[in-house]
Amino acid sequence: MWRRRKSDRGAAPGGAAPAAPEHDLAPLGPEFTNRIDAILGDVREEADRILDDARRKAEGTTTDIDEALAYRRRRLLELYETLIARAELVIARLDDVELGRESLGRMMRAVSQAADELSGELDAPASRDRPTYERSGAAGPGAAARPGSPRRSPPDRPS
Repeated sequence: MWRRRKSDRGAAPGGAAPAAPEHDLAPLGPEFTNRIDAILGDVREEADRILDDARRKAEGTTTDIDEALAYRRRRLLELYETLIARAELVIARLDDVELGRESLGRMMRAVSQAADELSGELDAPASRDRPTYERSGAAGPGAAARPGSPRRSPPDRPS
């Protein structure tokens, strides 16, 4: 994964001579160079291990997120289905209420019509049976019972 730069390996890009390092390590000897290479190798291995751990954690997190999203999708679908079922039930009940209202309206019109007919039937015989009185001062039946009218004495009966 980690690679040395070409300048670190001793070859410059394009085949040119290697660039001179800022500090020349050659006088320190090959042991020092080997030790530095070993330390750099250990650092590279540790960096690779950290990177692999980060990738595993990222994959685990991605899996957790995918599971959470799948759960939420399932839950939303359940709620959606419940909402649709309840809305259909409400609409069905509203249809039933509308039918009931129409039926009640028809029944009220029929009762009203029957009441009008009954009232007409009751008024018609009463007006035919009722005697007519002249306006010459004779009062009809119940005239004495009306408030504000003078009381008449009952006719004399022979005893």
